[in-house]
Amino acid sequence: ILNYSFTDPVSGTLNETTSTTPGDINIPDGHRFELGVTTITYTLLNDTNGDGDFDDDKETQVCTFTITVEDNQKPQAVCTDVVIRLDNEGSATIYADQIMNQIFIDGGSEDNCGPPELTISKDGTTWTETLNFDCSEEGPNYISLRAIDGSGNERICFAFVYVEDFFQEFTL
Repeated sequence: ILNYSFTDPVSGTLNETTSTTPGDINIPDGHRFELGVTTITYTLLNDTNGDGDFDDDKETQVCTFTITVEDNQKPQAVCTDVVIRLDNEGSATIYADQIMNQIFIDGGSEDNCGPPELTISKDGTTWTETLNFDCSEEGPNYISLRAIDGSGNERICFAFVYVEDFFQEFTL
């Protein structure tokens, strides 16, 4: 009889078999291991003397090993150019990701292990979820969107934010 046990490192789910039927060989076939280190313990039960138990010397053998799952794949950062119009006070805000009916830069960024964290920057060093623009920034502005996954892998894309004056369509 071959049984196994392990605990998933993220969810804490215990996976084990406890068969006592001679001839059973249990393997975690098809199991999708979570990110991190999983320690698997195999227990081999062999009633070598035929007395119906596994308590005698060398009738129970244990083997333990680890499986390490890493996420080394960078997320996909997808940018889209946008046009924003300053309000009557001369300011406008854009967002990294879609929030309600606001203007945002993300064009469908994704990652193999779940949605990435999205931030934007004007200078490539200061990253936030929103950026503000004012009258001094009318015209095209080159910005960056950064996508970071849960393992710290990142990718950056670039977009133009075209800032228009609130009074652009008005003539005096």
